[in-house]
Amino acid sequence: MTIEQLLGIKEGEAGLANYLGVHEVRVGNDGSVAVDMKITKDHLNPRGMVHGGTISALCDIAIGCFHASKGEEAVALSSELHFFKPGLDGSTLTATVYERKKGHTICTFLIEVRDDSGRHVADGMYTTYKSNNKE
Repeated sequence: MTIEQLLGIKEGEAGLANYLGVHEVRVGNDGSVAVDMKITKDHLNPRGMVHGGTISALCDIAIGCFHASKGEEAVALSSELHFFKPGLDGSTLTATVYERKKGHTICTFLIEVRDDSGRHVADGMYTTYKSNNKE
């Protein structure tokens, strides 16, 4: 499904996700959520590698999609990224979100970022606050 379908908004209104080229969302049988981004020259730093901020934004979009897929609204409280390999121009990066701890309002996630050849580019740890929790 598209991010717009997931969020119930008009096509093209997904803001930064549209600008970065992140459109499709996949929900796995294990509860994970994955989003892809095709890397272009606009995503690179001056050294020709994917900018760390681009990867951070991809992870943040993936976390938002995870919560939206559960009918939740949430904001990030903290994030930490560990970079292992450079993302390269022309590749596709996939951010896959795995829930590690689900609380009533606070949740913790691992996000794996891999390229289309399977190289492990980065990991992220995110903590979020569910802002629409009625409990």
